Amino acid sequence: PWITITTPTGGQGDGTVDYAVAANPNTEGRRGGLVVGGQTLEVVQAALACQFDLQPSNHDVGAEGGSSSFSVSAPESCSWTASSSQDWITVSNTGTRSGNGSVNFSVAANTGRNREGVITVGGQSFAILQSAPACRAQLSEAGQTVAGAGGTGTVNVAMPATCTWTATSTAPWVSITAGPSGTGNGSVS
Repeated sequence: PWITITTPTGGQGDGTVDYAVAANPNTEGRRGGLVVGGQTLEVVQAALACQFDLQPSNHDVGAEGGSSSFSVSAPESCSWTASSSQDWITVSNTGTRSGNGSVNFSVAANTGRNREGVITVGGQSFAILQSAPACRAQLSEAGQTVAGAGGTGTVNVAMPATCTWTATSTAPWVSITAGPSGTGNGSVS
């Protein structure tokens, strides 16, 4: 049924038979034929090449991470799986599927530098770019009380691992004795 004769189906003497072959919707090749004057012409058609289209083709994620999805367009007979080689990207609907579908994924919070990852579907890549966290210090205490005779104190600094910080005094009677700067977490005395 996928081979159609396009010229008259009969004749006398020499002649030409024109035919058309429909697109193969399968991932396996197929064979068919035409019978002309008792002779068979075998027609062999190659399998459909599976092509996958990912929409959109990329996604930007903030440092806090989150969840999202993208769609996959493919011929019904084409099987595919979605996978990521980065441990900070998790594909939540795993397994082999075929035809059109979608991929749901989540991205873990980023505590380091900007990073890129990929989810692969049928040889196509879905790119994920995640930004680094904003450099914002959190102190272990909002304030400390020191005796009138003077004294010492320590405050812990919590920062993303790639962020640098510097401690300074806003009063001439307070001096920094240890930890004037650092990268990531630290403490100031």
